[in-house]
Amino acid sequence: MKVRGYRLAVLGVFLLAALFMSSCVGNIWGLGVKSIEINAPVEKVFKYLEDPGNYMTYPPVNGKISNVQGQGLGWTCTINYEYAPRQRINSDFALVDYVPNQQLVFKAGNTVEKNDGAYTFILTPTPDGGTRLVWVSEGSVEVPLFVAITKWGKAKFDREYTKFMDDFAGRMKTELEK
Repeated sequence: MKVRGYRLAVLGVFLLAALFMSSCVGNIWGLGVKSIEINAPVEKVFKYLEDPGNYMTYPPVNGKISNVQGQGLGWTCTINYEYAPRQRINSDFALVDYVPNQQLVFKAGNTVEKNDGAYTFILTPTPDGGTRLVWVSEGSVEVPLFVAITKWGKAKFDREYTKFMDDFAGRMKTELEK
């Protein structure tokens, strides 16, 4: 009888710990680098990237952009989208570095979801008149603690981040080569 009581006590402690950890949060950090060649001039690619409206044509299942203010260096906006069932991002974006036809750097962040990141696009012309685009994306997303501390959680995040970058780059390439 004592063994059974002990097992129930251990199970109870385990369930309480799981409940507690599900209410705690942690961050998962991702870093991705994507390099693609686009058969379009640098000017066209740069113009496309600097227009915040174009960012809603990518992976979001449901997305919207709002509160767009300014142009060029310093423009800001808010982007809200659902990239997977029950996984939403609501971020404020700002263009913090701007070298026409060469580089764009966006910072993103939001104190509500505690996600933040930086997105750098570096453009160089190719000899055939196209563009080599290097995209460096780094970001942090707040997730339940039990997801953040597991290898499974980090691996899943890395897979989703890589898929997001592949989708974004592929769709942008298709759109710009029309």
